[in-house]
Order: sequence, then C-alpha cells, then structure tokens
Amino acid sequence: MSKSRKVVFIILMILSLSVNAFGQKAKYVFLFIGDGMGINQVNAANVFFSLDKAKYGEQPLLFPTFPIATFATTYSTNYQITDSAASGTAIASGSKTFQGALGVDKDTVSVMSIAEMARDKGKKVGIITSVSLEHATPAAFYAHVAKRDWNYEIGCQLAESGFDFFAGSGLRAKDADRKGNPKENIFKVIENSGYTIARGREDYLSKKDGAEKILLISKDDPGKSSLDFAIDRKEGGLNIKTMTEDAIEFLTKNNKKGFFIMVEGGIIDHACHTNDAATVFREIKDMDDAVRVAYDFYLKHPKETLIIVTADHDTGGISAGNGPGSMMRLEYFENQKQSISMFSQAMARLNAEKGKQMKWEEMKEFLGDELGFWREIDINWEDEKKLRDAFEESFVNQKDTEVSDLYTTIRKLASVARQVMQKEARIGWTCDSHTAGYVPVYAVGAGSDGIKSVKDNSQIHAVIRQAAGY
Repeated sequence: MSKSRKVVFIILMILSLSVNAFGQKAKYVFLFIGDGMGINQVNAANVFFSLDKAKYGEQPLLFPTFPIATFATTYSTNYQITDSAASGTAIASGSKTFQGALGVDKDTVSVMSIAEMARDKGKKVGIITSVSLEHATPAAFYAHVAKRDWNYEIGCQLAESGFDFFAGSGLRAKDADRKGNPKENIFKVIENSGYTIARGREDYLSKKDGAEKILLISKDDPGKSSLDFAIDRKEGGLNIKTMTEDAIEFLTKNNKKGFFIMVEGGIIDHACHTNDAATVFREIKDMDDAVRVAYDFYLKHPKETLIIVTADHDTGGISAGNGPGSMMRLEYFENQKQSISMFSQAMARLNAEKGKQMKWEEMKEFLGDELGFWREIDINWEDEKKLRDAFEESFVNQKDTEVSDLYTTIRKLASVARQVMQKEARIGWTCDSHTAGYVPVYAVGAGSDGIKSVKDNSQIHAVIRQAAGY
C-alpha cells in the first residue's frame, strides 16, 4: 500500500471510530432520585462529610463530582410547588401533570414512562426505593392513575408492569381497593403475575437464582411505609446500596440487551420534613453509596453506561450558614446518635418510665449522651432555659405537647432540642414541607452531555431517550 493510501486509510478509520463513538447508545441506564434533595441539602451534606477527611476522603460525596452538572425547576401544572407524584411523572414521562397524578398528563391521559419504553425495547427494568413501592416516585414509572393514594390499584399495576426487579420497604395496600371493596391480597396478585416475593435479603439470596421476576421487601413488615433511616439502621437491614448491587446482578443475568434502573432515596424527604439535618446528611450519603455501586459498573462499561442523579423537589428549604464571617459548626451533628424521630420516641419511653420523678440533671445527662449538649456543644443560658421549660412542661407538668409534620410526630422537648442543635450548627429551615427551590441534576457517561440543556425536570426524560435510543 502506498504512503498516500495509508494516510487515507488511517483518516477513514479515525472517522469511522468517531462516528461509532458519537453514535454509541447507553445500553445501561441508572437514574437516581433523591426525594426532597434540593441543591442546598447536597452542598451542606458535602461540607458535613468533608469535616473528617481521614474517614470520608477528599471527595466525600461522589455524585457532585460528576462532570456534567446543572439545575432544574420542578413545578406542576397547577402549582409552583410540586408534589412527588407530579414531579415523578414529569421525570419519568416528560409530561407535566397536576398534583397527585401518576403516569397521566393534565387531561388524565396515560403517558409512557422511560422505564416502560425500556421494557418495550427488550431491556430489563429495575425499580428500587427506600419507601413503599406504591409510593409516588417509584409508582410514577409504572402506574397510571389520577390519584397517588389509590394504593391497591397502583399495586395491581405494579404486577402488570412486567418489570423484572422491584425492591423497597413493602406495599401498604393489602386486600381492599380505594373504595374499601374487598379484593385479593395484593401480594397474591403479584405472585400470580409471575413474581417471586423475597422477604428480607437472606430470603432474596436463597430465591434469586430461581426467579424470573422478583420483588424484594422488608422481612418482618411487608406493609412497612419506609426503610429505617441510615442513622437508625440495624445490622443487616435493607438499604438501597445492597439493593442496587442485587439489581445489577439480577438484571445482567442472561441479558445482552441492557437495563434501566431507577433508584430513589425516598426518606431524604422524610428527614427534611422533620427538619432533621443530621439524618438528612446521612440519607444523602446513603444514596451516594448506591451511586458508587453504579459508578463502579460504569467504570467497567464506560461507553455504554449513563448515570443521572437528580431530585423530584426540594423539601424544607434548608440554609447553610447565617452571615459572612460566621462559621458553620456542622461537626456538632456528629454527636447526634439517632434520628430526631427515634430520639423523640426514646424521650417518650423515658417519660413513661420516670415521669414526674425525672430530675433536670438527669435530663441534661440524657441530652448530653444523645446530642452532645454541654459536653461537645456549649449551651448558653437562653437555650438552656428553652430546654428546661420544655422539660418541665413534658415531665414535671405531664403536658407533653407534640409537633407534627407529614410523616411523624415529635415531642415538644425533642423539637426544642432539634432547634437548639441546628441553631448552634448554623443550619436553618424555611418550612417543614416542599418548596419551589431548584433541584440539582448531575450526570456521567454515554449521552450525559444532553443534561447540559436541562432546565426543567420534564426534560430529563428526553435526554435518557436520546442517550439510550428508546
């Protein structure tokens, strides 16, 4: 071959490789959704886990380091401040809809989700969440109903979806539809549709090899509304990291066509509703641990894998810091040993056991053990008075008032302790519900450049379709 022909041949080869690379589709797609995880939650969590570099490394959270990063709006068709159903539908289908609607547009016409498109292309599909599987975000990928609380009907549509792998805390619907009419037990409906039901991870490990489609739920309470918070989790408890590992193994078995996996960090939202910063940070880290599992897979298949991390909405409107020249003291949250919800329950038990016999000095010891007050965190006279006033109301006078949010009820003294902790750490909240704040969108892998154009959550769907060729 002459020199000139060799040059032409090399140029043609380079052009061919470039075209192939440009046309490379995402065979494997991971979509992570942090429920309630606004931009400020991610920033504050990253700072919190940066405090101990020896423990967490120079880059404590992985997904904020992804090469593609932007933000998105989340409004629904009838409100500026969305709920998870409308937002989940927008992410899953690209269609904006009204509050409470799942998998239908504003006229209640069914719209296909990206997961259903993947299924119809012959891909395997996995849906993972830390809440119940008929909850709004996971259900947005397989259900088509006008109201998110039609739990039994949503459970039946899960059974009909044909998706290959489901994992979550459980299913709240049992044996009656939304009108109270008796129905066949929902787990029997799911089993009759060809699913193997695994109760707990040990059961899953014993059944997975013989299952074609599987549903993994909590061992002891199949109707459990959510998994335990990471800060409260007992050894061996279900978590989204191991669920993601299990999904990858299950969905790659005898599968050459690829998969779509949606993973929801669902109880980030619960902790935000409670304005429990320490628990929020650990839930974001918990989801990041699941993202690391996907990223390890991406490193083995970099040209065929797309990972997107986003949120359905912001909850709580967290603020980090309170003025120039001031220092956040997020290290104080290291002293919190359990979620504020569990802390409140522990306080209620203490009241039941001791009641009026409880002394203030004993309560100070308890607060020191559980939150580091007076030991690791200086408590000024004003805040000590607030704590003591709440103690006297609850224990001495036995008038234990409660503060309720969407998912839990907090005892008065626990609520005051939470406020004192966050005041000292320089963390604030604007509310205990959803806000219209921007949510982050991060991406890496095949087709991730498309995320650069995303400015609203409904546009994520199109990026995935384009990248994966659905």
